[in-house]
Amino acid sequence: MAILTFNVKDTTFKIFWTGRKHVFNIEFTGDYYRGKMCGLLGNGDGDATNDFQKPNGVIVKNVTEFGESWKVQGKQC
Repeated sequence: MAILTFNVKDTTFKIFWTGRKHVFNIEFTGDYYRGKMCGLLGNGDGDATNDFQKPNGVIVKNVTEFGESWKVQGKQC
């Protein structure tokens, strides 16, 4: 497991990555960014029901549809 911790404004971010299991988790404490984020990791408002929000604001239940909606066009890995 790898853990990365960093501070921005009044917020501490902790990123946990378990390589063999491909598990990725982020925790943060502080209020500056609460509800102001968006993307594959949700918006950070503490409400898990709206974490699968696409860039156009639509909330979906399908993981593949959600992930594909955040795909950067023209980029391939």
